[in-house]
Amino acid sequence: MSKCSSMVLVMCCFASVPACTDAGDDAVDTGPAGPGWESAVTTTDDGSIVIQKVTYRSMGMRIFGQVCRPSGAGPYPLIVSNHGGVAGLAGWNGGACADAARNGYIQIESSFRGQDGSDGYVELCGGEVDDTLRMLQIALAMPQVDKARVVMWGTSLGGCVTARALQQGAPVKAAASVFGIMNMRAEYEFWRAQIAAGSGPVAQYQMLVDVANAGIGGTPDDYPEEYQRRSPIEHTGELPAGVPFLMAHGVADQIVPPKQSCELAQRLTLPGHHYDEQHQLITTTPVGCETMWTASTAPISSWSASRYLLVYDGAHVLASGTSSIAAMDSDVKSFLTAQLR
Repeated sequence: MSKCSSMVLVMCCFASVPACTDAGDDAVDTGPAGPGWESAVTTTDDGSIVIQKVTYRSMGMRIFGQVCRPSGAGPYPLIVSNHGGVAGLAGWNGGACADAARNGYIQIESSFRGQDGSDGYVELCGGEVDDTLRMLQIALAMPQVDKARVVMWGTSLGGCVTARALQQGAPVKAAASVFGIMNMRAEYEFWRAQIAAGSGPVAQYQMLVDVANAGIGGTPDDYPEEYQRRSPIEHTGELPAGVPFLMAHGVADQIVPPKQSCELAQRLTLPGHHYDEQHQLITTTPVGCETMWTASTAPISSWSASRYLLVYDGAHVLASGTSSIAAMDSDVKSFLTAQLR
């Protein structure tokens, strides 16, 4: 059985450790899980929840993923979770996916191309968008899914995938990007600058630069159109006004700086909520967002607005994939579940 674990609404950021891939130790091949799945292997069926490791076709490629759902007939709300990093899913046969099912939701997770044995290679917010949109399309044909209650969210690279999927018409009620990459050119240049300065986790920055060079073809100067295609900030006008969208970021994250979310918020003329480490709303400008910050002083009560920017002092992604500030995880969960009522 799986020994991976995480919170319902948290996945790893750009992880330097391999993903846990022990799903299938006790697996039983049960055939297709529903219309559109190429195959499905049941890894858990305990009378309360069902977890299946599935494969499906995206742009002709065989992609692995996971479906976790309550055992009943439903229909249940659907959560599309786009993982961070380039090491595949961290919670096979358990973790956040199982927790979501036990709480009355169906959760789907794509491993994405080039990860966990899926065909293709890591494209960094390129073909991964196609992969999550295709998995969502298939999941919407499942009889257990409530098609009127669907949300999508993702962390880091998964935040980029979420934003681009939303911009490309993902049929969801709401979406959230957590520590998300919004400008792939700026992110690549940040990694390179950190390497040159010998600052932060240099080996991890180098790994990411190498992945970008391989998956995109080279540097932003060599392939500007490819970096532009992968950057939600370059497609700001394509964000649907009627779909609530939340960006949550931590000041202390070393991989994706808060400027990534603040810059997109500036393009959207969106004021930001700034929280200190005690989760108190403050009016100061977060470090890293100095030239692009407009403060919101109105406390959030019912998540009734269409867009949000939340920035947290001290918050960064832990090795487990959770935020170092538990209130940040709670806020994202609260936003998404409010949209599913």
